[in-house]
Amino acid sequence: MIVIEEPHLQVKDGKARLMAKIRIPEAAYDVWVGRIGGMERYAGYEKMYQRGSGEFELWYETDAEFVHGMCCERSDAFVLAVIYFAMITGEDVKSLAPLSNEFAHSLNTYLIPLHCNERTGYRTIRVLAETEHALLDTVGENGTGISCGVDSLDTVLRYCEKDMDPEHRLTCLCLSNTGAFYNMPDMKKCIAGTMTVREWDEKAEAQFEAECVRGKRVADELGLSFVPVNSNISSLYQGAFLQSHAYRNCSAVLALEKLFGHYYYASAGESEKLWTGLENDASDNVWLFSTETVRFYMGSRERTRIEKLEFLSGYEVAKKYLHVCSNESYNCGKCGKCFRTLLILELIGKLDQFAPAFETTEFYERKKWKKFVWILDKRPDDQFAADMYAYMKKNNLQIPPIAWLYHYTLPVRRLIKKVIKK
Repeated sequence: MIVIEEPHLQVKDGKARLMAKIRIPEAAYDVWVGRIGGMERYAGYEKMYQRGSGEFELWYETDAEFVHGMCCERSDAFVLAVIYFAMITGEDVKSLAPLSNEFAHSLNTYLIPLHCNERTGYRTIRVLAETEHALLDTVGENGTGISCGVDSLDTVLRYCEKDMDPEHRLTCLCLSNTGAFYNMPDMKKCIAGTMTVREWDEKAEAQFEAECVRGKRVADELGLSFVPVNSNISSLYQGAFLQSHAYRNCSAVLALEKLFGHYYYASAGESEKLWTGLENDASDNVWLFSTETVRFYMGSRERTRIEKLEFLSGYEVAKKYLHVCSNESYNCGKCGKCFRTLLILELIGKLDQFAPAFETTEFYERKKWKKFVWILDKRPDDQFAADMYAYMKKNNLQIPPIAWLYHYTLPVRRLIKKVIKK
């Protein structure tokens, strides 16, 4: 069983830190490493994973001016922080501090049964705690994250529009260091032994600080407040962010539960589906994280990435600050996310308008007709490629014949790749 002790608060040197000690059985770490290492993308995970010893103290830290928003009366943030780890390892969670009644009910009645059952093969667990249903005193800010990605900026600007009703209009931008800055290439370096986990932590911390500067600029230009939240939650997970990002990011929101009334979690805009396992991105379940005090919503779930970029092209702040890169604090123009975004911008005729956001597009431009091969190869199992293909057909945009010919060599290319891998 994972046991979470009562949260406590510390204010020092201009920072406010919310902390709670968590006791995790050694056997849980064994299961965690085995489960995550068994996923193809995390092969070799056990070589770099560093376990907590004794009591792991989880913390969230923000500027002292927001200390009034931090919640030590309830343990909602800490339970949400460990629940993914608990479901993977099959460990019950016991909180010594009360939980919000709505939150505890959603976890035990909906979230856990959705992911832990005979179909998925994960053991059903329980969250054990006293519950309280009273609404906490809250400032009532309406917040969302500001990664400056397409989904993020779309959510920000949608909720800033003049016709948005006052009760739900955005008032606050947040940026949390809960794992997004720990990229996969660096994880591979840690597994290979060419980078230490400490160096990985330091690089992520530096990128978080750089992104805070960008986020604050966007907030200032839009007349919104900006709340940075640092955390050591990545020391528990050390990877698996794609699968657990909603749990981690929303736990940082609940650490400041008394600051918010509504929180909008940006959606990738994929077609609606029911997640019933723990190996996939489960961000569509954020509504289950709501409490009596904070209500979570999925932002822009009904729009495709193409529709979002068309919308963003009407805002100078988006053209200036768009940041989609997987690997760098700037848009490298080479990674998968940069490539995909540039391709959409070209299709909708907005590439030149977003030039300020990309240092260079030279790598993308060299692809010429080969960039269309990606759409053809990926469209059967990639929602973004499928959307692009549908957009091209609808708007009579032609794919070069040579791209079609090369696409037909896909079975051979897959075979060669498999042989080389062996």
